[in-house]
Amino acid sequence: MQRILKTLTTIGLVALVSTALSTRAEAGFIPVFVGSAPDGAGMTNYNYTLNFTTNGTTSETLTAGDFITMYDIGPATVVAPGLSVTQTLLGTTAPLTTPTDNASILNVTFTYNGATLASDTTFVGIVITSPFALRTGQYTSMDTIGVGKNHQIGQVLLPSPIPEPASVALLGLGGLVGLVGLRRRKSSV
Repeated sequence: MQRILKTLTTIGLVALVSTALSTRAEAGFIPVFVGSAPDGAGMTNYNYTLNFTTNGTTSETLTAGDFITMYDIGPATVVAPGLSVTQTLLGTTAPLTTPTDNASILNVTFTYNGATLASDTTFVGIVITSPFALRTGQYTSMDTIGVGKNHQIGQVLLPSPIPEPASVALLGLGGLVGLVGLRRRKSSV
């Protein structure tokens, strides 16, 4: 009986250690969606943090030129204190990653340009203002490990480049009203 109990205890400890190791947070430079709020002008402010996490890896750093690109956001106003921002149709993509990227929809790239960071850092105040609803999208990122680079691809909640059905209905209704007005104008001439 003691042998069985000892074996079960050993199996339990191995499972516990294995679970702890497999649930460890991933190191790197990643975007995190933290919430949204209407801006009062028919748009929505989508709030993010950009988290750089080393997980105790002493060789992992964030150096000038390291970046995060969020794909297929569409037209948006972006605020990112401490980072430079570019919006392009074909975003900067981390090597060795293959995100889905529609070449006709804007991407947003956040590039770090400061002094080398070797400890966990969170960039706050990242806001993307867009008229579109949320959907799951992709990002790629690159940070530095020793003399090489860490390349990542992942998913994050992003504004969709496609309007909500209610917005499409409003646009259609506006177009219909315009056509009726144009027809009335022609018939009165």
